[in-house]
Amino acid sequence: MSWLTTYLQWTRALESPTIFHRWCALTGVAHILGRRVWMVRGGKYAIFPAQVSTILVGDSAKVKKGIAMKQILTLLAACPPGTVNIMPERTSPQELFNRLQPRDDGGVLIPNAPAVGLIVAEELGTFFGVESFLETMATIVTRLLDAPHGTIDHESHAVASVLKTIAFKSWSVELRDPCVQILGGTTPTGVAKEIPAAARTGGFIGRVFFVYADQTDRAPNPLTDVVKTDNALQEQLIAGLHRVADLTGPVWFTKEGRVWFEDWYVHTHHPAVAHLDTTVVQETGFIGRKADHLLRIAIVLAACRVAGGEDTRFRVTRGDLEESLQYLSGIERGLPTAMREVGTAKEAEPTQRFLALLEKHPKGLARRVALQRLWRYGVDRRTLDERVLPTLMQSGQVTEITRGTEAIYFREHTSGGKLRRVREVD
Repeated sequence: MSWLTTYLQWTRALESPTIFHRWCALTGVAHILGRRVWMVRGGKYAIFPAQVSTILVGDSAKVKKGIAMKQILTLLAACPPGTVNIMPERTSPQELFNRLQPRDDGGVLIPNAPAVGLIVAEELGTFFGVESFLETMATIVTRLLDAPHGTIDHESHAVASVLKTIAFKSWSVELRDPCVQILGGTTPTGVAKEIPAAARTGGFIGRVFFVYADQTDRAPNPLTDVVKTDNALQEQLIAGLHRVADLTGPVWFTKEGRVWFEDWYVHTHHPAVAHLDTTVVQETGFIGRKADHLLRIAIVLAACRVAGGEDTRFRVTRGDLEESLQYLSGIERGLPTAMREVGTAKEAEPTQRFLALLEKHPKGLARRVALQRLWRYGVDRRTLDERVLPTLMQSGQVTEITRGTEAIYFREHTSGGKLRRVREVD
């Protein structure tokens, strides 16, 4: 059984949406993998699990973002020194970057350890303040999300270490192989108001997974009873994270995994990017980076299989890639709603109008009726066909069927939905 499956069982009594628990778990495992494992893209650059950052988006106190985050942090706290580096959510830039370099229990720097840190901010605004120095820090954090690295050996896929200097007016710090991760929570309003403009325009949003949910798929639970099996599951999960911490080196595809990824990239991903119109989904840069995101999550899923004892070989299979794509598609469907209040997304208004209209017609809406209702908002036939429908249908948010000679549109709902893992036999 995959470590991720066990984790979802362990958190099953909590009311936070499954999608929140899943992405917190993926982010936590990615943090432990850090820069110790990587995948090389065509000998040109490397991607690392440490580049996985997640921000849970939902109305305050409604979907219990903080509870979902606390569970993975409980497990990370039980991991060996040097494998986990949790950063303070409210501090000076100097202290933040000084603490990026991992230390042992005695506070001594660990030699040659990658400077990977996980910023935990249950309220994103606590980390991204309005002060001018935090605007500057937001720009630097965005750069460090890319995990800069040195040259690549084309035969062994070894990645050379780098030293990066972070300099402010009165101080500087030198970091070895840095990468910043974020696990945070906010509301749609917070996405627009708590993330500094310097970060939004600098590509921060496209590098982070914004996971949106407006309701939970789990039953209400007053949490008055203790589940006796939970302690055993917790120990099992911690042992699995210790196995994750032992994984090192480059990650490879299985043969079927490589064939699947090449086919998806050439025949699905590349055409979708080429035909995207300007909407909030495109403005975030999420879709343009989707191939790298897909691989990072697939690497984490492969590690989860090893951690759970489902597999002894650490490699990315077709099943990992397909499961990763399902999870990313779930994020993509919620992205317009998560970004609905971002001021730079004016072009997204027709998309939001159309989605809101379909929400009111769960049994489907005829094309002619949709055009009649949208006309008052300035959405004409051309806008619908060239700007709205391509993005929504490619991302799986809207489906179309034909009844007679008329098109009928349906809104797809997937938040918190259960997914079945596709198994692969080598």
